[in-house]
Amino acid sequence: MRQTGLAKQTVRRFYRAATVDELLATVRDGRPSALDDCKPYLNQRWNEGCTNVRQLHAELKQRG
Repeated sequence: MRQTGLAKQTVRRFYRAATVDELLATVRDGRPSALDDCKPYLNQRWNEGCTNVRQLHAELKQRG
């Protein structure tokens, strides 16, 4: 928590997540998520062992 500057609950949620889907917010009103197109890539990278959100964000920005 101190190293990332994130809230304790956020760090705990990321630590306990087994998959990236557990971290992605669910849309309750049926609207598509801004990350829908990115989910396959995020799942792939997560399964490859990249669980660093800053790294994943940078990669998504690089991909457009």
